Amino acid sequence: MTNGTNNSDDEQNLIKQVFKGLMHEEKHDKFKYEHNISRYLHDFLIIAILTLVVIFIARHYDLMEMITEFTHHHEDWELDEFLAVMLFWALSFAVFSYRRAKELRKSQKVLIDANIDLIDAMAEIKKLKGIIPICASCKKVRDDGGYWQQVEMYIKDHSDAEFSHGICPDCARELYPDIKLDESAT
Repeated sequence: MTNGTNNSDDEQNLIKQVFKGLMHEEKHDKFKYEHNISRYLHDFLIIAILTLVVIFIARHYDLMEMITEFTHHHEDWELDEFLAVMLFWALSFAVFSYRRAKELRKSQKVLIDANIDLIDAMAEIKKLKGIIPICASCKKVRDDGGYWQQVEMYIKDHSDAEFSHGICPDCARELYPDIKLDESAT
């Protein structure tokens, strides 16, 4: 690359395409669906294994009868109310976890949308950088395609700058020697 602008543009376009590809409804829905299936399968397997472990322990130690016998012997401790509170806490935690997961998904979508907007804004920013080959005689600039063009056109194509033309005092004296110039006007 001679000026480095195409490299940065290519990177920005690639990033933009990746984010837009992720946000494209069909691809995004397919990704979401496949991701959710694998996540749900993983969660189901963990719950199934833990359930089997709990069943094995409860069956081996006759856990329910031990709990019932313990609560009857210690009725003054109000253990049945404690177990009800524990069940309530477990349900509350499940609801909290569901709502938090929903909020996180919404935040993730907002961040992806903000990233797309940021990439769009960065793509519109044009700046010159790197080494720009310029003719020492006529001052034309060689572009990335190897073509020589006027400095004004090159800068206009690679930035948001506009040009207005005038004549400097030295060039005016050289081009128009017969005209007397007012030095303060130039």
